[in-house]
Amino acid sequence: MVDADGARMRWSREDQRNALMRPIALLLLLNMLMPMALAQDPANTPSDQTAWEQLKSRLDVRQRQHLLMWTGTEDGIEAIDAFIDRYPESEHQGEALYLRAIGLWNMYRYAEAAPAYEAYLEACPDQRLSSLAMTRLAQSYLRSDQPMEAVVTIERYEDAPAAKQRELHLADAHLLLGNVDKARAIVQTWIDLADQSPRGRQVLRAAQQQLDRINLIGEPLKQFKKPEHGSDRILEPERFKGKVLLVDFWASWCKPCMAQMPELVQLHEKYHEHGLEILGISLDSDATRMEAALEKVGAKWPQFYDGRKWDNTLAKLFEVSRIPMVLLVDGDGTIVQVDPPAASLERLVRSMLDTDEESVEIINPKDA
Repeated sequence: MVDADGARMRWSREDQRNALMRPIALLLLLNMLMPMALAQDPANTPSDQTAWEQLKSRLDVRQRQHLLMWTGTEDGIEAIDAFIDRYPESEHQGEALYLRAIGLWNMYRYAEAAPAYEAYLEACPDQRLSSLAMTRLAQSYLRSDQPMEAVVTIERYEDAPAAKQRELHLADAHLLLGNVDKARAIVQTWIDLADQSPRGRQVLRAAQQQLDRINLIGEPLKQFKKPEHGSDRILEPERFKGKVLLVDFWASWCKPCMAQMPELVQLHEKYHEHGLEILGISLDSDATRMEAALEKVGAKWPQFYDGRKWDNTLAKLFEVSRIPMVLLVDGDGTIVQVDPPAASLERLVRSMLDTDEESVEIINPKDA
């Protein structure tokens, strides 16, 4: 190595290292820039059909007639969003919007599922293929504690396919709005005019169970005396007198039950000192599994467990036909709500407790 005057200079170890690193750095830079250049080149962008097939394969989408199904994951939602953004003119836009909605639904993110279903229905107005989406839209509003939006949605599609089935969800919306008599009348009328075909009788049975649940409202909590799991204490209504009591029928094998458990834990932590009690009725058959599930979510309220699953004695007493099922009981022991969605519990519990609004932080159900 020589200087400008031709004089010999020492080639230091650092000079040698720098000379070797420059071409390596250049290669690394080229490797970073080439994919970006290729992505920006339309000739290297896969066709929307190819991208759609790749997306369906990645999400493991199943199809039954015109319905698409997948489980729903965060990565999957991001992949769907990327497809929607990259191929705005694709003939598969509607299907992608539907996948986005059903994915959010399956992840129990109902506050996000509602606008996703709205977007799908706006893009795909063919009502013959969208009746399930209309129903899921109403249910998403219900499950994110937006009962008035559910009412508006059901009325908007009152002449569309499956409108009769959505009337039962209209009753649920009026329950959340405090219109118990109206909810009862809707379900009773639906039963009186129900289809008597084999398929109709199945829905009729569900409607009758819904009416039975509504008829619990205003009634005193049924009497029972059972041992508390893992304790020598007795569970009975008198023990919770003067408190707001949330009775939760659940099981560790029930995914929706476990999905709402963190919200129950948060409610208990915030409102227990203000007078909220929770009583768990477990339909598990394995006590170890039940205890592990409770420990995992941090649930620290009394439990009744007898290992009999659907034949659980308290589940039979209250004629439980599905879980999760929640009863809200006031301080006098009167049932005031049956089976409200998890997102509504904050608002309902708060309305039943005599608490200073400044003393308790409010959870926004849309953020839950």
